[in-house]
Amino acid sequence: MKQLLVILLTIILAACGSNNANPASEASNKPTIEQPKDPIIGTPKRFESIEIAERSFSKDMNWDEANAACKSLGNDWRLPTKYELNKMYLNMDKIGSFTKSYYWSSTENDESRMWCQSFINGFQYDFTKDFKNFVRAVRTY
Repeated sequence: MKQLLVILLTIILAACGSNNANPASEASNKPTIEQPKDPIIGTPKRFESIEIAERSFSKDMNWDEANAACKSLGNDWRLPTKYELNKMYLNMDKIGSFTKSYYWSSTENDESRMWCQSFINGFQYDFTKDFKNFVRAVRTY
């Protein structure tokens, strides 16, 4: 019923040549704050020169899957470097939502081994790319 009244009012105002704007079009002209639609990105945290996705991916994955998952978020989301991941560990209480496990970095140790960060003890290890670790996406801002 309410929709019908709005439609009728719009038709009457248009027929009368009124300069009053349609309330629906007024709302569409207002600037909006774009909210990320991806639950992983959520509301990113800014830390130093990076934005950190609000959440980790829900499952652990091998390095190739982790790299592809970050890229699938678009807009330059990627795996953090070894250095960035260590900074994230040192500030995990401020950033939040980390699993007490290992996280992949984008830093290569050699052709088949990548660096990862323990969010249990803070040490960094190199694992083969087929090992499964957790992933938190970042991007430079």
